[in-house]
Amino acid sequence: MTDNTITLQYSTTNQWQSHIIRVMCHSIFSHVDYVMSDGRLLGSSDGGVAIRKPDYEAFLRRQRLTIVTEKKPAIEANLLSQIGKAFDDGALHSFLRVDHMRDWRDTGSWFCSELIMWAFEKSDFFPYDLPVSISRITPNDSLLIFNPYFDVAAFQQSLDLSP
Repeated sequence: MTDNTITLQYSTTNQWQSHIIRVMCHSIFSHVDYVMSDGRLLGSSDGGVAIRKPDYEAFLRRQRLTIVTEKKPAIEANLLSQIGKAFDDGALHSFLRVDHMRDWRDTGSWFCSELIMWAFEKSDFFPYDLPVSISRITPNDSLLIFNPYFDVAAFQQSLDLSP
């Protein structure tokens, strides 16, 4: 039997970039990673798309959510196909300037939440086209989009709000 459980980790650090992302996104989270079955984290940050140790950052706050889907193998394959791609610095500019147009689905480089959403969308996880016409998807946006697919009460109940 295949484990169809996907775990995503939402987090923040005390780095200045994390603070700016949280302020601009109106969120307590500045980052999201895909949790591999061995506990390592797959995502995009300063070094680009890579698989990192679970403690690769000094996280101030971490929260995990789980989604159960038969699309897990396709989602994970899509994420793995992007390893080595650059971090998308342009995504940060789009937080500051609404008129900074870019295609968040461009596979040349990635911002963390856009990588995750692209992998789910490319795997036909959503029963509709994502209603995202803006030039970015923030970690907070992804939480709102995933809302129908995970246990929100369990996520909030175990949320550690202490910095």
